[in-house]
Amino acid sequence: MAHPFFMPVKLFEETSLYADVEALVDDFAEIWTRCRSNRPPLKRTFSPREQIVRETHLEAFLKKLQHEQRNKNARFDDGELQNRLFAHVRTFFGSALGFTPEQLDLILSLGFKESTKDFVQLAHKFDSLLQPADIFQACRNVWIMNGLQLLLGRAVKLTPSIFAYSMLYPYTDNYLDDASISREEKSAFNNRFARRLAGRNVSAYNTHERSIFSLVEMIESDFERSRWPKVFESLLAIHQAQTKSVQLLGTERVADEDILRISLEKGGTSVLADGYLVAGNLTHEQARFMFGYGAYLQFLDDLQDVHEDSQTGQRSLYTLEAKRNKLDAITNKTFHFGDNVLTNQSGFYGSGVRVYTGLMRSSIQLMLLEAAGFAPQLFSTTYLKKIEKHSPFRFLQLRKLKQTHTPYYASMFGKLI
Repeated sequence: MAHPFFMPVKLFEETSLYADVEALVDDFAEIWTRCRSNRPPLKRTFSPREQIVRETHLEAFLKKLQHEQRNKNARFDDGELQNRLFAHVRTFFGSALGFTPEQLDLILSLGFKESTKDFVQLAHKFDSLLQPADIFQACRNVWIMNGLQLLLGRAVKLTPSIFAYSMLYPYTDNYLDDASISREEKSAFNNRFARRLAGRNVSAYNTHERSIFSLVEMIESDFERSRWPKVFESLLAIHQAQTKSVQLLGTERVADEDILRISLEKGGTSVLADGYLVAGNLTHEQARFMFGYGAYLQFLDDLQDVHEDSQTGQRSLYTLEAKRNKLDAITNKTFHFGDNVLTNQSGFYGSGVRVYTGLMRSSIQLMLLEAAGFAPQLFSTTYLKKIEKHSPFRFLQLRKLKQTHTPYYASMFGKLI
């Protein structure tokens, strides 16, 4: 293991979880290094005729969203609107994306729908000034945690901890990624926040911090510190990872291996904390899977954000590769990494494990294919032709539909929440 260029948060070093996280980073860094960069493990293919048919379903779905968007009184707490939207989603996911009835029943179950509705309502009450994009970002984490509830055999519902941790995303992650805030300010905030996560008596510096500290209090109301120490250690773990990731916005040289380790740690500890906040405690197998799953999602995010990150100076494995080569090989490597994580999953015994695992695999692969389709300039023409047959939609048509309909479904989400 390379010597870390960034000194870890001292408070996290003192926890029992610190050594576990270091070992997981080592483990998955080795897995990433071993992953092949040749042909990706994609099985299902679509003929051009099938793709055209599915594109008609995609366009119909977007037009339905556009129609709902025109309703000036549309709000997510409207029961009839909810029913229509979920019906649209079910039709689209089944006919266009090819999700099975079992998978659709799972993701559109009452638990997932109620959790989403409850979260949006509580988010508005907590902070009426939150932007729709921030709430959507937080919702993504709610859905991940709901999925972990399912894997762990627990009832799918919104808990105080799920709400609080998901709300911490727009308050902390975006703050640390903001290039307009000085590193000195971020460092001071990091120190205060780490002490608060560790249970120390810390006064909030401003209104922003008061909101953050009140979210920590919600978690404390759900999990007693003395009984569930790993919950709070996992929060220190993701805090350390976020703090390290600030280095990727700087101008100083950072070795490729360190960028890999930061990416693994940030993504891995994020979902690891999800797991502890759902269950209170995890087995070694469960913790290992959640770390790998989080790392896979981080790689997906980084691939999707190559253009934006390159413009803002945010470094990742993918922005570095884009400066040197086309992204064919590293995207294949990402597919193989995810296949390794999901294939070696163990330690879960919930009734929906098999179906949900298949859903995770299909969904992330579709998003990776979409990321390639939306950024053809980053890939070779030969590569795009090879992987396009695994997409339910032709890449050119995807780009056209995105350009035509993005204003409508972006505005629609803003109205709904």
